[in-house]
Amino acid sequence: MQLTNNIHPFLSLIYQLYHVLYTNGFTIDGIDIRALEYIPSSDGIDIDSSNDILITSTRIEAHDDCISIKSGRDEDGRRVGRPSENILIENCHFAYGHGGVAMGSEISGGIRNVTIRSCLMDNENWSPLRFKSQPSRGGTVENITFEDITIKGARSIFDINMEWRMVPPLSPAHYPLTSLRNIHFKNINGEAQSAGTMYGFKEAPFGNDTFFFENCHIKAQKGLSISNVANVNFKGLELEIKKEKRFMNGLQIKTNNPIRTLINKKYTRNAYTCIIFKEDVHISIVGNPRPSYFATIKTLKQHDEEKINTIILFCCIRFWSCKSTRLAGQKRNVEDCYKSQ
Repeated sequence: MQLTNNIHPFLSLIYQLYHVLYTNGFTIDGIDIRALEYIPSSDGIDIDSSNDILITSTRIEAHDDCISIKSGRDEDGRRVGRPSENILIENCHFAYGHGGVAMGSEISGGIRNVTIRSCLMDNENWSPLRFKSQPSRGGTVENITFEDITIKGARSIFDINMEWRMVPPLSPAHYPLTSLRNIHFKNINGEAQSAGTMYGFKEAPFGNDTFFFENCHIKAQKGLSISNVANVNFKGLELEIKKEKRFMNGLQIKTNNPIRTLINKKYTRNAYTCIIFKEDVHISIVGNPRPSYFATIKTLKQHDEEKINTIILFCCIRFWSCKSTRLAGQKRNVEDCYKSQ
């Protein structure tokens, strides 16, 4: 099936203009979707539990996600058990909207094998690169690639939130919780007010198989805030932050769980000591829940690539007003880590 040619602007109170549901093989080519007035929850296109979908040469302006990929909600989505998969979105223009291309939040049936490439996202789009879920959803989102994406004038670049819109009444959590795997960002060039947020589950934080960056350059007024991560690797991501001093060189990390980090092939349970990256990435860490505990990360030059093909980053603790024994102990841990290098 194929949908082509121009689409007139829509004004009626509808939730999605096009909802592709339980469909095998569908092409959307060369259409123009514009919400000229405020319409709540007005996604431009929803791909829901469908496969082999092509969206190309399309422009969307909406008051929710320009494109949202879904696969059923909670128990009903698991009962049907039909993922959205094998989707290609290319050569599209996503103007104003709450998201450019979003995954979720209804992802209980899973989403896999999705490529978004050669697209422009601009006009104060809220969150061009968006993933959202809730504890009740479950499901696996894997093998997703954003490639050759240009972002101009967005509010934020990344909006990745596993506890999105937690408004009562809430359905009970489903285990295993939603899992993100093999999410690739390649050749992303963006300018925004904020680099955005990455917020994982406290019980299932993002791991080292979640996000992969290659040749990504982001300029923003505020840095990237990360919560609930078990390991982070930002090889290939370059952040240029203009104003926000608390983000230092671009990254803020908040976690209630210790960040398990690898130091010279040994693990540490201290959330604020050393993190290994495979490339020279300038970041900073903010401890949580102690706002007075602040750390910056400096880089070490790579001298022996054969022995350890990484650059080890270490924290230098700065104390503001807090002089507690616990923080003093953390400072010693960092100093010991530094001396051991």
